[in-house]
Amino acid sequence: MSVTVLTAMLEQLDRKTINQSLNERGVNLSRDRLDSTLKFLVQFGVLKEFAPGQYKMASSYLSKAINTREPESLLDSELAKGKVNEV
Repeated sequence: MSVTVLTAMLEQLDRKTINQSLNERGVNLSRDRLDSTLKFLVQFGVLKEFAPGQYKMASSYLSKAINTREPESLLDSELAKGKVNEV
């Protein structure tokens, strides 16, 4: 969910941008976990890889829906859930 929200907020991104954004929020994501997350989101039509390693939302509706609902707080909330689950 966090990668989806980041993509909606930034319109397009790559692995480096994802890692930087998550690191700024105190989250370290392994390469394997990021690869599997991106693969899943592309396979299920949430993200679209428009150039090698470059991703954007597949649906403009989903992007608009996320961005109208305080995406920063949604992202923080999703990341907090992940931290609780790691313990």
